[in-house]
Amino acid sequence: MFDVLSHSTRRQILVELADHNLRTEAAFETEEFAADGNSDSPETELHHIHLPNLADAGFINWGPRTETITRGPRFSEIEPLLVVIDDHKETLPVDWP
Repeated sequence: MFDVLSHSTRRQILVELADHNLRTEAAFETEEFAADGNSDSPETELHHIHLPNLADAGFINWGPRTETITRGPRFSEIEPLLVVIDDHKETLPVDWP
């Protein structure tokens, strides 16, 4: 779980899913979800790194053809950590990933 949460883009995707279960890929294809200093585009990282990693871990269900993302079968295991992170984001160190 901590490996999944170690990247800000994956954390943001999961926090968004906690708030709204059904999301589209387009919601995450913005600069807001891009990793700082990475030369890959947010869309490339999303499709080739983050969504596959989250789906493989079972935290999301991802339909590449339908371009939809929903909570996966293991989402309830990670949700308590997401709540803590989201509730305390103002107290986390600025350089926290």
